[in-house]
Amino acid sequence: MTAFRFTLILPLLLSCLACQKAGPEAAFPQNSSAPINATFGRIDGGALSLDQYRGRVTLLLFFATYDLASQIAAQRLADFVHDHAPRVNAVAVALEMPKNIDLVRSFREVLNPPFEVVMATMALRRGNLGGNILRSVPTTWILDKSGRKEYEFAGSPTPQQLAKVVKALQ
Repeated sequence: MTAFRFTLILPLLLSCLACQKAGPEAAFPQNSSAPINATFGRIDGGALSLDQYRGRVTLLLFFATYDLASQIAAQRLADFVHDHAPRVNAVAVALEMPKNIDLVRSFREVLNPPFEVVMATMALRRGNLGGNILRSVPTTWILDKSGRKEYEFAGSPTPQQLAKVVKALQ
């Protein structure tokens, strides 16, 4: 019984440790040449285009509702955006199948973030968004004012790490 509990708890502990190890070195410049032009499905209908966020630094959080590290990253992002609005934009992209939309809606209701929560496209669920590869979950991409991916954090970045990168891009 003890071994069974340990096998259930070990992945959670490892994911939390991975979140905590994300340091400034975990954010690496991407310097992508083209803005990311993507449209996501809103969980209450309609579409959200990243084009509407041009002119401000935008944080994109790619998350899974069932993942503890994603839950931590979403809460940290919500706190960060609350403290830094209206200077930054943010969007949380759920990497869930369309049939799980009710789960994503519940996630949004509990978190009550000051930003949009949207559903990933099929291409993104396969790990690719316009040539930009999603390497891990959760991941936060930071787009410059023109919509180009400039930095990427794997895991859950701290508010201090986000603030440092956002300040550099403003």
